[in-house]
Amino acid sequence: MFGRKNEKIVLTKTPRTVFVAVAFNGGGYMPYFEQCEYFEFHSVIEHKQRRKNMLSISDHQTEAAIDTLVKMKTDVVIARGFGPKALHELKALNIICYAFEGGAHAAFKAYLDGSIKAYRV
Repeated sequence: MFGRKNEKIVLTKTPRTVFVAVAFNGGGYMPYFEQCEYFEFHSVIEHKQRRKNMLSISDHQTEAAIDTLVKMKTDVVIARGFGPKALHELKALNIICYAFEGGAHAAFKAYLDGSIKAYRV
C-alpha cells in the first residue's frame, strides 16, 4: 500500500488528526483525480504535517481510488480537478475536495496556509 514493498503502515486517527491525500504523478503538475496513480498521504495535526507516505492506486480506476481513500479515513483530497461523478461521490462521503494547478508540494503548502478553497456542490 505504501512504505516499503508489502509493508502496511497503520496511521492513528484522533479527533485532531486530518488525513490529506494529494494527487501525485511524479511530474511537475498534479494529475486530475481520475488520472491519478499515486497520492501523497499526509497526517496533519493543528495545521502541521506529522507524517507523509505514498499511497498507490493499483488499478488506476476512480472507484478503486475512492474505496482506498475511504479505507484510509481520508478527510481531504487535493487534485488538479475532479470529474462530476468523482466529485459527487467524494462529497457524499464527506471528503473535502480542493483543486490546485501546480505541484503536489505547493498544493499541500497552500492547503496548510489556507490559500485554496474547497469545491462547492
